[in-house]
Amino acid sequence: MGSGVWEFGFFVPRTSAPRASELPPCSGGLKGRHLIATALQARKRANERVAGSARLVVVVGGRVFALVAALIALIAASAVGWAGPNSGEVRPELRPKLRPEVSIEAVPLLPKLPELQVSAASAVILDAETGRTLWAKDPSTPRYPASTTKILTTLLLLEQTQPTDLIAAPLDVETVGESSMHLRPGELVSARDLAYAMMLRSANDACYAVAVHLAGSQEAFSEMMNARAREIGCESAQFRNPHGLNDPQHQVSAMDLARIGREAMRRPDFREIVRTQKWKLTRGTNQEDLWVLNKNKWLKKDATADGIKTGWTIPAGKCYVGSATRNGFRVITVVLKSEDWQADHQKMLNWAFAQWEMQEIAAPVNPVSHKVEDGTPREVRALPEGPAKMVVRRGDLVRQQFEWDKLQAPVEVGQDVGQWVLSDSTGFQMKAPLLSQERVEVRRFLSVAGSGPNFWVGAILAGGLIGAALWMRGKSRRFI
Repeated sequence: MGSGVWEFGFFVPRTSAPRASELPPCSGGLKGRHLIATALQARKRANERVAGSARLVVVVGGRVFALVAALIALIAASAVGWAGPNSGEVRPELRPKLRPEVSIEAVPLLPKLPELQVSAASAVILDAETGRTLWAKDPSTPRYPASTTKILTTLLLLEQTQPTDLIAAPLDVETVGESSMHLRPGELVSARDLAYAMMLRSANDACYAVAVHLAGSQEAFSEMMNARAREIGCESAQFRNPHGLNDPQHQVSAMDLARIGREAMRRPDFREIVRTQKWKLTRGTNQEDLWVLNKNKWLKKDATADGIKTGWTIPAGKCYVGSATRNGFRVITVVLKSEDWQADHQKMLNWAFAQWEMQEIAAPVNPVSHKVEDGTPREVRALPEGPAKMVVRRGDLVRQQFEWDKLQAPVEVGQDVGQWVLSDSTGFQMKAPLLSQERVEVRRFLSVAGSGPNFWVGAILAGGLIGAALWMRGKSRRFI
């Protein structure tokens, strides 16, 4: 091949002029030597042109390889997450923050809650929206509930019948004592009318008719009541009859009664019944007894009152489960064995609405995002279903944060992927589900690198440049 050097994989020939000793012998005197010298100089210039071309090839080849290497590195980077806007990822300028902003305002120094004194042996104030206990006095001790028992009896009736269903009074219905709607054996009365009779007049015979209709006997219905109470979350309730007439084993705590009252007040039909002042019955017999009046005298004293039920026996004392709503904020109150249930109830309402308020927290407008293992896109965007309500001390601040499940692709639209956590300065928390706003597919090889147009354009350009570099390298070798 001749003498020279290799640079960047290309051979560069030696370009120095021939030495005198390398001149071939010649004849012809000076003219011959002149011709030979002229030929050697032409050969030198030709070699210099070849050397220049080879060096150009070396430079161009080196730059080509550097460009190819850069493109390969770019494509490799896209394979680990630098995909373009068409690769299924959210564009950087539109990608939400991985962690949402959380309120960092200073925790307010709230004054100590003022004391609340009531005559009741047990009492509770409960937020109807969240079930949060706002205040309590001996809330867990089981006590006689008297006729507040009828809240659960009426709830079961509404849950398991239609309003127009006819219920026949048992043959022994007249043996049930105390407050009554004066049912006759075999009399047919609608479920709706029995519900009004139980909650307004506190009719014990109506309770007995409901128990026999739904469960076959008073004892079987008591088991049904206890099972439903456990579903609601009651911890110590023991019901032995549907009406609350005294039984040593028929006991329930103030907290459990508050939970039952809260559950019942979720039903619009129940709320309509317990705020009604009077109701006209439809019955085939006993036409002289058609009107039932509400025994809850507090309804006429407080325009914000909307239920629920009074109760009294000698062992139970004066009992009351109440409800009042002001500015969209409903509280459930319970007093058991009270000396003056109306005075206790009024104190409790005034205290609750003065110290607490309902705040509506708007859901985040922009989605929050979280990593999805083996997913494309690599993060899922999520939002709460809507705004939330939370009762807090007046002047307190609600803080927001997000808790995420460990997410593995695939993720469906609307899937529960975490929790929107709201908390106040006391540490009380309320949670709402975070729902996925998009589908996340299982990541595959092509989707990893990005299967959009940008990826394929880059791949084609890289292939073309590699081919051109190889062609130029081969051509330069042939040229040399």
